[in-house]
Formats: sequence, C-alpha cells, structure tokens
Amino acid sequence: MELRHLRYFVAVAEELNFTRAAARLHIAQPPLSTQIRALEGELGVDLFLRENRRVYLTQAGEELLARARLILGAAHEAGVAVRNAASGIIGRVTLGYVASAMFSDRLPAVIRRFQRSHRHVELILVEKTSLDQIAALHERRMDVGVLRKPDLLLPESVAVEEWHQSLLIAAIPKDHELAKLDSVRIGDLRDQPIITYPRDRRDRSLLAVSAAMRKSRISTECGQGGAGILADRGPGRCRSWNCRRAGHDAMHCPARRRLPAH
Repeated sequence: MELRHLRYFVAVAEELNFTRAAARLHIAQPPLSTQIRALEGELGVDLFLRENRRVYLTQAGEELLARARLILGAAHEAGVAVRNAASGIIGRVTLGYVASAMFSDRLPAVIRRFQRSHRHVELILVEKTSLDQIAALHERRMDVGVLRKPDLLLPESVAVEEWHQSLLIAAIPKDHELAKLDSVRIGDLRDQPIITYPRDRRDRSLLAVSAAMRKSRISTECGQGGAGILADRGPGRCRSWNCRRAGHDAMHCPARRRLPAH
C-alpha cells in the first residue's frame, strides 16, 4: 500500500464520485478506477459499493477512510518537520564551551539571541575542555564548540575559526607586596609560586605564557599562598601584563594585547 493509493482512496471517498475525484487529483478517471481496484485487491475487501453510477463506502471503506486521513496527515507533518530540521527551524544543537567562556558577556548574549530566534530548537550546553571538545566534534557528539585552539594538529573533520578575543589575567592578593606596584610584568613574578592550569589542559595560549615564564626562569608549579593566579577572563591569550586595581581582595592584571580564541 502506497501513500498515493491512500490519497486516491480519500479523494473518491470524500467526493463519492470517480469523475470529480479524478478532476481533483488531476488524473484521468480510468487510471483512478484501476488504482482503487488494485487497492481493494491488495486488501482483499470491497471499499466501495457501485450502484447505477453512484458510489457508497462500505463498512471497510469507512474504517480505512479514518485511518487513511491519519496516515496522510502524519506523512505531511513528517515532511514539514524534516524540512524544518534541515533549515534549522526545529531540532537540537549541542554547544560545548570552556568554563571561562561564560566569564564574558559575549557567549551568554549569543545564547539568549539564539533562543529568542530559534524557539523550537533545543539548545544543550556542555562544559568541556578544549581537547575534549575537539574529540566530541570529531565523533559528532557535539555540533559546535567555544574553545581555545589547542596546540595540536586538528582532525580534518573539525574546522576552527576565530570568534572572539579577550584577555588572560593575573590575579594577585591585595595584601601581597606586588600589589603595591603600579604595574606587574612577567619578570616581577620570578621566585613567586604561580597557580596555572594543569599541563594536560594547556592550550596554545597557555603554552605561550608558560614559555615566556620559563624564559624569565619562573616556576609554574602550584603551591599554597601563591603570589598570583593565571586566570581566565574569557577565551584568549596573554603575552605580558599591566596591573590595575580591580577589587577588594585581588589585583587583576589584564594582558596588553588581545589574541584570538576560537
């Protein structure tokens, strides 16, 4: 049984006239009659009573009419849903992000705009490291990610584009001796314990910072009561710091130069 057979049947059942049904379907009457006979043969029942050029539905025809309308309606809705999904009107999007991406207003604002303009799309947010996002994108467990470009060769299935630039900062306790300075550079952090990300989570930007610190003979091992924290202020990179007072408990030291995140 094909959908076209059901469409032919519904037209005849609603018109109760083969000529009008053929005109409605834009086909000739003989092929329509042939298709209805074939449908009856397939089902093994008479769907219509034909008497003196008049047509009536049988009990079997009444039953099929109700079900055929449901089937054709569902088929139409399925077609609409599939086309809407293909065009992005409905569906599901899984968005990965590094934790620091939520520190700036950029990503939350984009999420709010997306939800307003795509009300029938389910947005799933997943916090992941940059490397975990690359793996999830490659395995198609995620649709899009906000991350720092890792310092490795990306799989061909993953494309990375610059989306936003922001600063990496150094946070210094307010009562630390360096907080008395008007500015702080990498060299000033020599002999100070620094807290950074674990090595397995370092991306290209953090590796660049680590290289600069090693050049200045600065250790980046974690420790209690450290002088500073290399912290995120959204996805980005840092080469050097100019320090400004930013709060009651810490000094936030933004990078001089903004470099891209992806």
